[in-house]
Amino acid sequence: MGGSGALGTARTTEEASMHRILFVPVAVLLLALTATVAAGQNPPAVPPEQVQAYLKGYKEVPAVSTRASGEFRGELYATELYYDLTYADIEAPATVAQLRLGQKGARGGAIAYLCGGGGRPACAEYNGKVEGVLTAADIVGPDGQGIEAGHFRETARAIRAGVVYVEVRSIRFPYGEIRGQLYIPPPPPKP
Repeated sequence: MGGSGALGTARTTEEASMHRILFVPVAVLLLALTATVAAGQNPPAVPPEQVQAYLKGYKEVPAVSTRASGEFRGELYATELYYDLTYADIEAPATVAQLRLGQKGARGGAIAYLCGGGGRPACAEYNGKVEGVLTAADIVGPDGQGIEAGHFRETARAIRAGVVYVEVRSIRFPYGEIRGQLYIPPPPPKP
């Protein structure tokens, strides 16, 4: 019995040494990974959210009878929105295109300019394509509706909630000729 006790103690000491040998490299590896993540190196890529809108005069508030139409497509990232707006058959020269805060059927304040204001190029008069990137510096409000100038995260929240619309205004329709509510389309079904 005395021999088995010594043997049991020897195994325990050997196992403890083995655990220490394995523990040190694993701990060093975990610390290195934690430091890398904390330093912001190689963060995992987060794919953008696709956003889109189809613009028509009948979506305006009040509705507008016009042949004009448009389409907005964008990629929403954490701190920026890449966008592409096309429109056609505007009845009088287009003056401004904007993102605005308002649910379907309601008017709201300007969030950002796509063309015709806010330091953006002038809008093409009747048929146009506007591409760009919106960042916090482009957000102008509307402060009275809870989005302060420069607050991109609030803008992104409003887009995800479905309460942001795209509007193209013209000389003939200064309160909007065409409009479309931004939405995030559902992902395609998996096979």
